[in-house]
Amino acid sequence: MQNLDLVHETSIAGSIQYKDLGLKCGTEIQYTKSTVFDITKLVPMIAMLPDAIGNHVFKVSVTDLAGQTTVQDLTFHYGQVTLETADLWQNTATLKIVPSATAASATLEYKRSTDDAWQQATVSDNGDGTFTAAIEPTWSSSTNEMGKTVYEPDYATGVFAGTTYDYRLKLDGTEKETGRFTTAKGDVIPNADMSEWSTVSRAGLSGSKDVPYPNKTGDSFWDCGNNGITTDLCSSTTDKFGAAVPAAKLQSKNMFVLAAGNLFTGSFNYASMTGTVKFGSKYTYTARPKALRVKYHATTGDIDIVRSQNPAPGVAKGDPDKCRIFVAIVDWSQPHTVVSGTGSTTGAWDPANGADVVSEAGKSSATARCGSIKA
Repeated sequence: MQNLDLVHETSIAGSIQYKDLGLKCGTEIQYTKSTVFDITKLVPMIAMLPDAIGNHVFKVSVTDLAGQTTVQDLTFHYGQVTLETADLWQNTATLKIVPSATAASATLEYKRSTDDAWQQATVSDNGDGTFTAAIEPTWSSSTNEMGKTVYEPDYATGVFAGTTYDYRLKLDGTEKETGRFTTAKGDVIPNADMSEWSTVSRAGLSGSKDVPYPNKTGDSFWDCGNNGITTDLCSSTTDKFGAAVPAAKLQSKNMFVLAAGNLFTGSFNYASMTGTVKFGSKYTYTARPKALRVKYHATTGDIDIVRSQNPAPGVAKGDPDKCRIFVAIVDWSQPHTVVSGTGSTTGAWDPANGADVVSEAGKSSATARCGSIKA
């Protein structure tokens, strides 16, 4: 099979119909301004060729009614190694090896394309002339400040999101193929750049007001403590480091008590001088996160108001203001609720003490006037 004439023919050698291959032909493509040329079902036919291993070029030639011809090459590589699965949360991958000739043994090595050292995959014989190569990370353990055992992968092993890897295949001790594959990109945090804002109605002392809301209309991933009394604890700004870059501006207010500028994932409701926060937004990870990078700028002063009779450590008059940024990845069945009124606070938690350590004591603390925060 060398040429397919989609204008004048309807099948390959009178046997395989073009329509069965998902290809339009004849009057379906004549005199049309555009058409989709889908060769998805043609590509697997490469395996039927006697010299299937290597690059194969599909040359597409289109001639319009004015006699002008455009030629486009579509190149596909058919190899003995195929990436079958990549679990970017477990950082594992499996590759199927289908030798072009009978082989008694197979080995496969891989590495990041930017690394020098090769890593060994675990290869198993499937018993049908094919092999499966398994890639897994190497883990190390340590104890964190809370006395918890934590595990960290060796990033030279396993596979990670948005990364290109090289591999080399040996059959019966002889190198037979080299190749490359790229994993899918990692997850995107909704509105992490703080570029999308809308307004939401929140209660105040008398009636409600529209206040800044750190989500585009219809979304609800982020929230803040803005309400009808303190309307600008969190607002949008483009004045950051002298450049027009979207950011969230957090600023504290003295409103009977200290109202700290804040921004979090979850939801907030205010009614009758009581604020209810539901910490956490549902988020499905397809890749294990490695780090959270945050750009921030803070203008701080000294604490001058402390009304709590039992303030948190480091919160006293004259102490410098504090701003805190943290990320807590938790496996909760529902958001964690914190209720704070003029008399007490229930459900307060501090991730530094563990995501499941909850305090029922009512404590007040000061938070810095953060100029801007951008994730």
